[in-house]
Amino acid sequence: MNTAKISAFAMILTLLTACGSVDQPSSANTQNPPEASAMRIRVTIGQTPLDARLLDNATARDFASLLPLTIHMKDLHGEEKYGPLQRPLAAGTGQSTHAVGDFGFWSPGTEIAVYYRDGESIPGPGIVMIGRIDRLGDALSQSDDTVDVTFSAAD
Repeated sequence: MNTAKISAFAMILTLLTACGSVDQPSSANTQNPPEASAMRIRVTIGQTPLDARLLDNATARDFASLLPLTIHMKDLHGEEKYGPLQRPLAAGTGQSTHAVGDFGFWSPGTEIAVYYRDGESIPGPGIVMIGRIDRLGDALSQSDDTVDVTFSAAD
């Protein structure tokens, strides 16, 4: 092979490798939620309105199709409030960790959870993150064992 053909082959191989790495999901990234999309929503906890963002994934888009909705949520382990949706959401990749302000879907059932404290690892298949509430603060930790949480389109 001459030098020009080797250079052209190397360039094509480099481009193909770069393109392949962009399109393939990383298994190491399952512990970190994807960046939030531009879709902003409002989450009202009791009487406290908060801004939130939906993630850019199929589960979040399916969740958005249900808005507005109010969910009667119960406390679990002093770190999350959870409650049932009217139907299961589109499947997604679960993860075993969460951060304060995250909310996600428990894919074996119809439950959604909002995390207000760091805590235990989530058992398999994990929680499919839907979005993140900005400046959650103590809105959930100071509420009783149960609270109504309303998710709606942003004004």
